[in-house]
Amino acid sequence: MLEGLEVAEVTASEVFAATPTMRFDPEYFRAANLKDEALVSARANDFQSFADLGLTVDASAFYPSIEGYYGEGNLPFLRVADVDSKLCDMYPTLSCVEPGDILFTKGGSVARVGLATRRAAVSRDLIFLNSSKLPREEQAFLYLYSQTPFFNRVLLRSSSQTAQPHLTITLVRELRVLKASHRLKEKTLAMVNKAFAAHDLAREHQVEAENTLLIALGLKNWRTAEPLSYVRTSSQAFAAGRLDAEFFRPRVLSLMTLLSKDGLTLGSVAPARHEAFEPERFF
Repeated sequence: MLEGLEVAEVTASEVFAATPTMRFDPEYFRAANLKDEALVSARANDFQSFADLGLTVDASAFYPSIEGYYGEGNLPFLRVADVDSKLCDMYPTLSCVEPGDILFTKGGSVARVGLATRRAAVSRDLIFLNSSKLPREEQAFLYLYSQTPFFNRVLLRSSSQTAQPHLTITLVRELRVLKASHRLKEKTLAMVNKAFAAHDLAREHQVEAENTLLIALGLKNWRTAEPLSYVRTSSQAFAAGRLDAEFFRPRVLSLMTLLSKDGLTLGSVAPARHEAFEPERFF
C-alpha cells in the first residue's frame, strides 16, 4: 500500500525538540531533510552559524502604507518603486540593506536569493543578512553557497507550510554555513565578479541593439500621445478580425502607419544572420 510513497518515522521527543517554532508538519521531516540534518550533525566542525560569522538575520517589520511615496525620491525600495531617502527614518520598522547584503525572498516566490548592489529600503517580504560588513570574498562565497541545492533545501525547510508558505525568520537564523578555505572564497569572488561583468556587458549590448534598431526604423525620437479613450467602428474590428481594445490602441496604429509608409520591416533592417555563437566574445 505504501509503494511510491515516502515514510519517515520520528519520535515524539524529536518532534518536540526539533525547532523552537514547534513544527509538526510532515514536510519538515521529509527523508531528504532528515538526511541533510544528519550530515550537518555528523560534520558539525565543518559548519558554522550566521552568528559565528558575526551576522544578523533581519527583515522589515510591519509598516504603515507607503504607496504615497512610490515614484518619489532616489532610494530604491526593493520589489517596489523608488521612495524618499528619509522614509526609513520616518518609519523605523522599515529596514535598509547595504551593498553586499544577501537577501532571501520571504513570501511570494519563496527562497530566491539576491545580492544587494546599492543601498535600498526593503519590503517585509524579504529577509536579509548584513553580510556587507564582511570582506568581499566572504560575501561572494555566502552568495554562491546560498544558491546551492543543499542550502536551498534547508532554506525551504524553514518555511511555514501553509496555504501561502513564508520563510520563518526564527529558523533562518539557525541555518548552518559550510566553512570554506580562503582559496575557495577567492575563487568564488572571481566567479561572481566575472558573472556580474558579463551581466553588465550583456545589458550594454542590449541597449546598443535597441538603439541600432530604433535608428534603422526611424523611431529613435518617435513619440505619440496615448489618449485615455478611443473609438473604432465595427467595420474596422471585423476587418482586422480582432475585438480586443489593445489591438486598436492609437499608439500602435500610429507606429504601424509610420512603418508601412516607408515600407520597413524587421527583416529589411536586421537580415537574418547564421554566424556561430562565440561566447568568449562576451567575457
